Amino acid sequence: TTTAGPVWSFRLPAATATPDFVFVSTAAEADPLSKPITITTASPSTAWTLTENVPWLSLTANSGTGGQTVTLQFDSTGLSAGGHVTNLTLSSGGDSVQIPISLRILGALNIVKLLPDPVLPRVYALHTDTVSNESWLLWIDPATARVQHVNFIGLSIIDFTVHALDD
Repeated sequence: TTTAGPVWSFRLPAATATPDFVFVSTAAEADPLSKPITITTASPSTAWTLTENVPWLSLTANSGTGGQTVTLQFDSTGLSAGGHVTNLTLSSGGDSVQIPISLRILGALNIVKLLPDPVLPRVYALHTDTVSNESWLLWIDPATARVQHVNFIGLSIIDFTVHALDD
């Protein structure tokens, strides 16, 4: 038996981005972060534009034709601790796609443990937030004393070790 029903149709946007959501974390006044997104288009001749509206985010390209990788650059200078959110707008023809962007700035650092890398010129620090108990591994450049990377590693972490072969 066949049952007749409504016909569904849909249309995909002429341009999409991968990932379709960006979340990054850093410490206040840390080195600027970069994160790539890939623009995919319906055809190599499809034109697109990216629009952002916050001073802490810049793009390596605001427009293009066809598929392309665009680097998002995050600068935490002058930002307060906590979450900062915005949307990138990817437009192509009559289509618009919102790409949520979230930047998390860690609060006052509470370094629980500090270890040098046995091979590379960096120091690792374990930061545990005194309110949320979130633990973060920080990569620090010893020459500049600036945080280069921030990675969430769990809750209430109190110890870690570094091995030369892990680099």
